[in-house]
Parts: sequence; structure tokens; C-alpha cells
Amino acid sequence: MASTYLVELSDESKTGKIVLPLSRSAIQRPAVQFVFDVLGAEPDALVAEHGLPASDARLLAHLRDVIFTQEGQELVIRDGVEFEANNSPLDPDAQLEEYFLPRPDRPGDVHICHIEVLSADPARARIRQMRAYQVMFALHEFKRGYQTTMTDVDTLRPVTEEAEAKGLLRFDLSKNTFQATPEGENAYQSLIAEAQELIRRYDLFCDVDLAKGQTEIRFGSGLGQDLRIPIWELNGINPFRARFVLGLNDGEWDALGDWPKRIVNPRWFDEIFAPIEDAPTIDNLGRPLCERIFDEGKAELRGEATTYTTTETYVDGGYSGSYYRNSFIDNSLWWLLFLA
Repeated sequence: MASTYLVELSDESKTGKIVLPLSRSAIQRPAVQFVFDVLGAEPDALVAEHGLPASDARLLAHLRDVIFTQEGQELVIRDGVEFEANNSPLDPDAQLEEYFLPRPDRPGDVHICHIEVLSADPARARIRQMRAYQVMFALHEFKRGYQTTMTDVDTLRPVTEEAEAKGLLRFDLSKNTFQATPEGENAYQSLIAEAQELIRRYDLFCDVDLAKGQTEIRFGSGLGQDLRIPIWELNGINPFRARFVLGLNDGEWDALGDWPKRIVNPRWFDEIFAPIEDAPTIDNLGRPLCERIFDEGKAELRGEATTYTTTETYVDGGYSGSYYRNSFIDNSLWWLLFLA
């Protein structure tokens, strides 16, 4: 009996779903090809080709608008658009076949892959990222042995449901609280390892003295400024995420007995991220200067530092760090474990 492969398509609002049958050859291609060749197709043509209900054309057109923008004659995936397959990040280079799961509850040899399109809309991205941070915080607290109360259960319900759906937490009836699953344990250990790596590689940039009109760079003088933010940006690290990871690692919020109420309040995140908003950025310093600082820092860590002196004037070459200034947009691959 031939296998049947069905893709269930929806957006994050989950107001509608399309079930699209695909051939074996169609799923044995990189996922990005599926996105362009199928989701980028004209909706009416796609409906006719696969015998879909005519009403599906409108939802397909909506998904196409969410995913793509037109540049000349070509469709281009919008910056910030994400895809999840069965609640996990969809690797654009992986074969789509890897994401299909058998459905023994359906007659015949049926395999299904649910793909959810996450829009680049800043408001929606903010909500997604805040929920990711909330799940992260909850995992940290339950790992520490936090005992839930009846009030907590209601307050944290959207957060714990998200964590349970991702396989990170489970409710232990015998202890009447949430506990980390093996997957949650692994994710938490990855979190700690990431924080330790941030400390090892970037703590040096907490004290950078740009002496003699920025012609000399000195570290650890006690007279410098914290330039971790532009250095993180230079290396593709979201400063807001890095600040949050380090805060958890350092136990900065471990004394907050009312953390369940705090983490569901967006203003709390605004408060803890305020120093990041006010910190120097690549746009302020200029990319060439940031690169010099980073190179000197690497040499310092290797014990090879020499005084870096120049008389050139550096002007930022148009680099835009605006992506990193959004506290609720995160491009870290590791964070997809939580964002999935």
C-alpha cells in the first residue's frame, strides 16, 4: 500500500487549516524548496492542482502574503518569518520528509506534518519572544524546586502549557508541582553552558577604556565602560537574550517569591532590559571600531595583547543594528529549543 503524505498548514492565529497532499518526491527535497515551490505558488492554481476546497484559496493567499515579499520579479521570504514543523523549528536545508510522523489513528499508511507559519509582525514577534522568556524562567524556577500554589497554577497556565507542549515540563501529581522532563534537563544544561560561554568569551568587554581619543584600547583598567552590547551585536548575539541568560545563570532573580506574577507582566521585561536599551551599540561606535575592540579583546584573552594605536577616523559604514534592538526578537539557534 502506497504511503500518503499530508501537510497541515496554518498560521500562528490557528484560525484556519489547510490539508495539502504531497507526493513522496515532493517531500524528498529541502524544506525551503517546499516553501518557495508550494507556498509561493498562486493560490488558485494550488487549489486546482491538489483538488482543495475553493475556500482554501483565501487562506493560502494569506499565508503567501505573510511569508513573502516581492523584489522585482522574485519572491523573497520576509525577514523574521519563521516556520515550525510539529512544534519544532523547520530546518530550511533538511528534507521535508524528516518531519512527517505516522498517524496510526487514520486508515492506511498515513504520515502527517503540521507546519505553522510565524509572521514577522513586530507585535506577534514580541508575544512569541516574551512567552519564550517566560518558559525559560519557569524551567529555571522549577529546576530549583519551586512548589506551585493554586494561584500560581492559574497565573502560569499559558506558560506551563507551552512548556508541557514542548516536552520541557511535566506535572508531578505525587509532588503537586512541575518538574523538568529529560528534554527539559538537557535544555536547561544547554542554557547554563551558554551562559558560561558568554562569560568566558565576553566578560573582558565589561571594562573597555578607549584612551587617547579612541586610539588606544585598554581592558580592565577600572576606568572603562561596558561594551558587551556592541560586541555581542558584532558576533550575532541578541543582547537582550544574553542579558536574560546571564541573569538566570547568576541567580539575579532567585529571591523573587512573586516571580509567577512578574514574568506574565510585560513591564517587568521592559525594566530588566532598560539598561540594554540605553547601552552603546554598533550604531553609536561604528562597526570598524567595534571590530578593533573585539580583535584586541581576543588577543588579550590569548595573552598576546599589544597597544592598538591608530590615527584614522572611523565612520560606521551603514551597518544597521536595529534587528538586535528589538528585545523580543531573537535569532539565536539555541533558543529555538524554547521557541519551538
